[in-house]
Amino acid sequence: MAVSHDRTSLLAVGAIASGGAAIIHAAAAGAHAEHTALARVFVVLAVAQAAAAAAGLLRDDRWSRATLATVNGFAVGGWIASR
Repeated sequence: MAVSHDRTSLLAVGAIASGGAAIIHAAAAGAHAEHTALARVFVVLAVAQAAAAAAGLLRDDRWSRATLATVNGFAVGGWIASR
């Protein structure tokens, strides 16, 4: 089955954004090192977002799209819950 270029481009944008978010969350872990539990949450989120970004850049399938949406959806949900 052929994949449209628009869909692939959108997946790449999401993967790059997830990679950027992973970098930001990794930095936040260091900034919150005095709060061990919070720092661990940031590290786990950074690793999950980096893995989702890699999957999105390397594969163009439902699994990659679902992984990106789920991981980053949890990140947004956590941010909303913390407000």
